[in-house]
Amino acid sequence: MKIIKFSETEKYNVPETWAELPLCKFMELSFIKEDTDEVDKILKIAIALTGISEEKLLNLPYTEFTKIQSACQFVFTEDNTKDIQYIIEIDNCKYGFDYDIAKMTTSEYFDIDHYVKNGNTIVNLNEIMAILYREVNNVDKSKQEPFNYTIVNYESDKTAHRAKLFYEKMPASAAIAAQFFFLMVGISCMESMKDYFQKETSEKTKNPRKSRKAKASKNDGVG
Repeated sequence: MKIIKFSETEKYNVPETWAELPLCKFMELSFIKEDTDEVDKILKIAIALTGISEEKLLNLPYTEFTKIQSACQFVFTEDNTKDIQYIIEIDNCKYGFDYDIAKMTTSEYFDIDHYVKNGNTIVNLNEIMAILYREVNNVDKSKQEPFNYTIVNYESDKTAHRAKLFYEKMPASAAIAAQFFFLMVGISCMESMKDYFQKETSEKTKNPRKSRKAKASKNDGVG
């Protein structure tokens, strides 16, 4: 965290990394970065990171504004923290990342598919994190980290509280790493499963008799 000092009584804390920001700020900044006006973009980012009003920023000496602008540069660089934070702690409660995509339940699959549909990953990122991170219910110290914990079973109707909490307090760095992992691995697996089921459904629709015949052959087979 960088301290920008305008006077003895006027100081502002400016985050310098994603780890110093909550998830809500990452989501807000992601949309600001899509702004095509570069000057407007820089001003909005400075407001979001410092909490200083637009009027005050515009009335600052430009040399002072450049200090803030310099501290905000990390927003424009790709976050280099791609290592999953398997366990995070918020308000004295530990939440573990559901890293085993192969064991994802049907409920998890459908809920995540709903939130990533139409490319709305960022706008629903806290909802997705509430599915992927759940309360840790056991840590087995005899096993090797980081895969030595279990989390509570997924219940679709109990994600609202986590989604709100994560939006306000989850470290943005944890969400970025989890998002990167899930986009690279999880969505790829989900798309493969979806393609498989669509292909199966299509084949059965085109050849209903063949499908029934194949099933009957299996039932009549020896061994």
